[in-house]
Amino acid sequence: MPRPVAPHRPGQALLPSLALCLLLAGGACGVPAGASAPPHQGAAPAATDATAAVVGAPAAAPAAPQAPVSDVAGEATFEAAAVLEHVRHLAGEIGPRAAGSEGSMTAATYIADQFARWGYAVERQGFSFPQFEDRLSALTVVAPAGEEPLEAGAMLHSASGTVAGPLAFAGFGRPEDMPGRLDGAVALMERGGQVPFRDKVAAAARAGAVGAIIYNSAPPEFSGSLQVPSEIPVLAISGAAGRELRQRLERGAPLQAHLAVDASVADRPAENVIATRPIAAGGAALPTIVLGAHLDSVPISPGANDNASGTALLLELARVLASQPPDANLIFIAFGAEELGLLGSAHYVATLPPPARAGLRAMLNFDMVGVGDELRVGGDDALMRLAEEVAGGRGLHLGRLPGDVTRSSDQASFIAAGILSLFFHVLDDPHYHTARDIPSNLSPERLQEIGEISEAVVRRLAGR
Repeated sequence: MPRPVAPHRPGQALLPSLALCLLLAGGACGVPAGASAPPHQGAAPAATDATAAVVGAPAAAPAAPQAPVSDVAGEATFEAAAVLEHVRHLAGEIGPRAAGSEGSMTAATYIADQFARWGYAVERQGFSFPQFEDRLSALTVVAPAGEEPLEAGAMLHSASGTVAGPLAFAGFGRPEDMPGRLDGAVALMERGGQVPFRDKVAAAARAGAVGAIIYNSAPPEFSGSLQVPSEIPVLAISGAAGRELRQRLERGAPLQAHLAVDASVADRPAENVIATRPIAAGGAALPTIVLGAHLDSVPISPGANDNASGTALLLELARVLASQPPDANLIFIAFGAEELGLLGSAHYVATLPPPARAGLRAMLNFDMVGVGDELRVGGDDALMRLAEEVAGGRGLHLGRLPGDVTRSSDQASFIAAGILSLFFHVLDDPHYHTARDIPSNLSPERLQEIGEISEAVVRRLAGR
């Protein structure tokens, strides 16, 4: 999950929240008469063998885990144990799943196979994206005691170049944080402050900085995306290293920073995995609900919480709802390239025919749902109230996400198109975007709560 970013696709503003009774009754949100295909039909064709060859033939997927519960027969109930098995496979066996990588393609095959097991029609919707390749990143700090090399990585979409200048602390990178002009300096900024990475860097460049260093808000190292090409080289470092540099600057130590970035951009293939339940007679009159989660991770991370947790929860919901389908057309989508700027969800929404887009009653998105103490929701007010009502009936409290976080995952692509959306997210994960985002961190209790709440929300939206 890239956090926080503006919506990837500027589009219509979010439609006014509908009354909860209208959501439950169908009303204007129902599929228009005569719409006989689920919304994903008419999208771009599935990825081909030739596409896979560009990435490199994916390695054979490890054997699928044994599900701890039955597949479809009988009345299935949501099981956190099944979610954790999927997480262990995606993050523990496949590992990092950066968009366009062998790992992401192997994960897409695994996800498609699971959907097919439960009787869904599966489409692998291909698209391409500009992939950033970091060939060289180097950072050296020169102090009176000598030169100090530091571990650093280029932020995605960083400009290439070699620059040097005095290090200057610039807070969270807001315009008011800039210590006057930074002509010829390298800006040191902290991640966070509800300021997207690209805005931090743009503010530093406008102030005259020749380079930028962003350090994590937590001690570990991290990586992130600027979403758009920057004017100056940008490196990411750990929170521990960044705070030490800041403290030395505050004590008046003269520090010089030498940055080097050698990077390139080339088009690479990615895909969305889309599963639909075959429409029965009269299905065109039923409401259509999309459930989604992104399958990719950042390159350095196994991505157990971000976002194998959301993908695995999506798979378990698909299993449960296949055995007891609600009165709705359900579409389950594992989105590709979310970490690069919500690219998969933006492509899916852009390829929806207008009648199908108008027929979507709601979109539910799951991103980072396995680690943390506070379960929150964001999106449309009426959908949030529905989720809060369902949670309250189980003795659980749902907080609400701030707007910048609500714009930072795949539901933002649907919101920008005027589609009512609900975002499930848990705060906070200290291992976000690091190599320590591993399966053992996840909470079965939290996954069970979210699974039961979201299943009930889907059934309520379907009129049951």
